[in-house]
Amino acid sequence: MIAILLKRKDSVEMINATSIGGTPLQLAVYSKSLPCTKILLEAAADPNTTYPEDKIPPLAQAVLFNCPEIAKCILTFKPRIYTSSVNQAILEDQVEIFEMLIKQCGNVDQKDSLGRTSLIYAAECGRSAMCEILLDLGAEIDEEISPGKERAGFNALAVAAVFGHLDVVEILIKRDATCFPPYVLRYKWKNLDAYFQPSVAKAMRKKIMSKVRKSKYESWRS
Repeated sequence: MIAILLKRKDSVEMINATSIGGTPLQLAVYSKSLPCTKILLEAAADPNTTYPEDKIPPLAQAVLFNCPEIAKCILTFKPRIYTSSVNQAILEDQVEIFEMLIKQCGNVDQKDSLGRTSLIYAAECGRSAMCEILLDLGAEIDEEISPGKERAGFNALAVAAVFGHLDVVEILIKRDATCFPPYVLRYKWKNLDAYFQPSVAKAMRKKIMSKVRKSKYESWRS
């Protein structure tokens, strides 16, 4: 049906006036239709156009709905890749889509509106596989959250620690993260205790504190 309408020269950017709103491409992704998505993109639909303007773009929709094949299709048409799309893939633990996004975005250390790199956010969410992907692509392991933001000065290691992700802490240490506490902790890991999330059990806090302290001591000796 879409192909027929396009032959009649109907606009690929025409606006749907229903309560759902959106361009044809947005609606195709919303419907999880790979064939319709492909037809519209090949007919020159703009992968970056949204309606209303505050609606998320088609690529972000594909991430939100966990549609890797649709995301892959859209990516072949070189859309803008926003940190919100990357963050959504991290949040939803969509490793396949995340890897496609991060490889095409061109900057593995770009920061979101909260001053976090993708590595820092992946560490916050406990996404060990994504952390490995980012580090393999050359992500800056010791980059800190930007000044003026929540937990400013925290790096990925400190963030993984306060959110209770021991597996990520171990990966970062193994991948040569700086084991010295950041300045915001006055260079003392014991000050990390005040920043732990309430959901992190005391037993896990002790394990993490022991791990980072031991790593700091070992880095002194080496």
